[in-house]
Amino acid sequence: MLVRMAAYVPHGNLLDGMKLKDGLLGASVGWRLKKARILFWHGLSLKGTEMDFVTEMPQGKVLIECKMLSVSLPPKQLARNIRQSLKQLSAHATLLENESSKVYQAICLVNLTQDHLNSLRRSAFPLGPDLQNLMSYERFPRWLLVQTGHRVGKQNRVRRRTS
Repeated sequence: MLVRMAAYVPHGNLLDGMKLKDGLLGASVGWRLKKARILFWHGLSLKGTEMDFVTEMPQGKVLIECKMLSVSLPPKQLARNIRQSLKQLSAHATLLENESSKVYQAICLVNLTQDHLNSLRRSAFPLGPDLQNLMSYERFPRWLLVQTGHRVGKQNRVRRRTS
């Protein structure tokens, strides 16, 4: 009896993306920024602190921190990890402003779905005062379109602004 097996192994850019500290979430953010032709720095180091992405948007600098959170943790621990992530984001934004120029926006982009985030927000566990800076990976593409001057229609159709 002859048994044939095939093995598929990621390589090249896919493998590089999987090896990133923030996994494919960071690779996806970089790809979307590059596709949108947005100037960005990845892994920017200031005073020994690494920042995932610092971008130059029309409105000013935007700091994007990617966080791969374990979805199998109990809600209390997950809420604690989100609070720590938001605290780190705030510290990084302050450092960036002290070393550079005004930060227009700071975002903590997480690998959780919007439904999962909404469920955590409704839970009894506090997520911290900077919740407006927390974003699901699901919302990032639309947010990026808006930031780059595109308008999103009611049926999620994208139209380029003409002016």
